[in-house]
Order: sequence, then C-alpha cells, then structure tokens
Amino acid sequence: MGDPLMVSQLTEIRAAAVKGWIARSGTLPLSISICGWDMVPPIDHCKIFFQWILPSSSRWKNISLACPATSLTDFREISPSEVPILEALSLTISHSGAASSLRKISVSGINADISHFPLNWSKLTHLTLNGDTLNGYQWSPIGTVIDAFTRMLERCFCLVSCRLYVGYGANPGNRTEFPTFSLPLLESLWLFETEQIPGFLAAFDAPKLRKIEYWTPRSPMAGPSFLTRLLSNSGGGVQELSTDPRLFSAHDLVKYLHLCPSLTSLSLSLASPGSSFHTFPMPHDMSNSPVSDSLLQSFAHSKADDECLCPNLEKFTCLTEAHFSDDALLEFILRKQSGEDKRIKKLKSVNVTFARRPTVDIMPQLSMHISDGLKISITYPPHTYRGTFSLYDGLPEMDDANPCSQPLFR
Repeated sequence: MGDPLMVSQLTEIRAAAVKGWIARSGTLPLSISICGWDMVPPIDHCKIFFQWILPSSSRWKNISLACPATSLTDFREISPSEVPILEALSLTISHSGAASSLRKISVSGINADISHFPLNWSKLTHLTLNGDTLNGYQWSPIGTVIDAFTRMLERCFCLVSCRLYVGYGANPGNRTEFPTFSLPLLESLWLFETEQIPGFLAAFDAPKLRKIEYWTPRSPMAGPSFLTRLLSNSGGGVQELSTDPRLFSAHDLVKYLHLCPSLTSLSLSLASPGSSFHTFPMPHDMSNSPVSDSLLQSFAHSKADDECLCPNLEKFTCLTEAHFSDDALLEFILRKQSGEDKRIKKLKSVNVTFARRPTVDIMPQLSMHISDGLKISITYPPHTYRGTFSLYDGLPEMDDANPCSQPLFR
C-alpha cells in the first residue's frame, strides 16, 4: 500500500461505498467510526470521508474519530444544533508533523476527557476548555472529572493563557489534595467555577500572573479561598482583575485588593463581558456592600500619609452593586486626577452603572478632565412616570431640557 495513487483510489472507492450506505439507511440514527493515521507521503483520508458524512450530522448518534489534527478543521465548525441526537463522541488525534507545532487548544461542547489525547502538552501556550448548558441550567465543562484537569495542568507548564470551567459534579470523588501546578509563564487566568473544589485552584503557582477573571453562580460571601494564595504567589504583579463583587464581604474585597499593588484595571460586574452566561440572582445585604463610599476613599485618601489601595489604578468599571454616592464618586475621580499625591496614578477611564437616580450631576465638574482625555460613562435608570410598575420603565428618556433626566452621562 505504499503507492500513493493506489491508496488514493482505494480511499475514493471506500468513500463512495460509505455515501451509498448512508443513503440507504434512510432516517435511522448513525454510528460511525473513522480511523485515518499518518502516512508518508501524507494523504488526508479523513477529509474525504468527512465530506460524505457531514450532511447526515442530524442523524449522528455515536461518532468515533482517530485522525491527524489537521483533518478536524471541518468537524470543528459543526454547531450543537446540527447534532441533536449525538450521545457519544470519541476523538483521538494521531501524531502528526503538523501537530508538532500545536501551541493553542480550544475545545467547546465536547464532554470528553481530552487529557489522554497524544499531544505535546508541554509546548501548549493557550488552553481553553469551554462548556455548554445541559438539561437547561447545568454547566458541563470539558473533562468534568477533576483528575483530567490535574493531568493537563501538570503537563502544561508553558501556558501563557488558561480559561477553565469547573462545573457541577467536577469532583465526584471529593478530592481535596492536589499537586502544585507550576505555571511559570502563565499571564492570564479565566475561571468559571460552579462548584468550589478545596485545594484545586489554590494549587496554581503562577508568579507571572497579570490578569485574573473569576466568575461563579455560587452564593454570596462564599469567599473563594484560593484567591489569597493565588494573588500572594503572583508577587503582587496582577494588573487586571475582573469579578462579581457580590462574592465578597467589604473586608475580603479590600484584603484581596491589598494583594494587588500593581493593579491598573478593576472590573466589577455580574458576568464576564461578552459571555453567553449570567450568574444566578443572589440576595445581598446592601448595608455591607463591598462597593461603597469606603472603597472609593481607599483608592484616594485625602490624607497624604494614609496608605492608598491600588495606587496604579487607571481603569475602574462597576456595572453592578454600585452603592457609593455621587459625591463619593466625584471626590474619588477629582483626587485621582489632581496629581497632588505623586504615589497615585491618574484615571484613564471610568464606567459606572447605578441602580438609582442621580442626586447630583457631577459631569460639569469633570469637564476639564474629560477634555484632557479621561473617558467616563455613568449610567442611571430612567424616571418612572406612571407609578411603580409603569410599562414605560426602562425605556430611553426623550427630555433633553434636563440633563439629570438622561439615563447616560458621557
């Protein structure tokens, strides 16, 4: 079978037979297995078979593929709606000359343990494991068994960027002890955690970590314990932090921010910007809100000898739970922009969404700083004109005469 022409002709004959078999099967569910290993010279057998089985994807029930990584291009483009009855999917990537240069892996919607794939894990620089919603509300990540995550992270010591979903049922054995995940090059870590697994996330040793995004639908005030060790191990080098403020008490949030003296960007919101999910509603004690006048005062104290929280902060975003006053926000911005305290860097952007009406229009007092380049967006809800439950609630205001009646100041 060393003659490439003979192999190619035989492949075409077999592909035609597969096409005929699929046509004769009518509307029956299909179980298909394709095995196409590397050859010299290379012949992409899998792509030839894919073009015949892809049109019948709505009937796939069990699919098993063992192919070079380059053969899976078309397969990656399939959307979940195109495989409505798929129950089992097995992917095995054969060793390939092209795959030896593989540096980035992004897997979505496959409930399988990819840690056993024969990849050169030690060379990966970007790892993304996304999940899809199952049974309406439950998140099911790639590799739901926590051991699979452990195997991958132990081998991916060249990671620069990592995105992980840790979903419900991810730790069926209730494992609590994990080896240290030595990730000396990791700069960006994105975590969506539906179930806290003690010891797992605390095992990250990432001294060069610069960006952290953490999201979870768990109950508030749970205090993700891994953050203390994660931020401590970064040596104070974290520059960007995005999370849901409802997860923390006011004391804990300040504690974590003290571990980020190099922080330049703080984003507080209910869910990751641009994501397709939202965290579940959580009750919250407004009197102990972590996003308060006190927090803003910590960023820019009036006394020069007081220690300032995150003195390098340049970008402040708060799209939820903004319980500070208009006066406190104005004072925070003016102190940051004054330049009087050389320890404190000036703001470059401020984006705040309030759940209340404004008490004062602060924009006129910020006009000079806006002219100097400060980008600012402050959003308030519109007036309620027809009682508590008016049908007009939430609609844009049309009254230009009173600037305080507008839902958005810029």
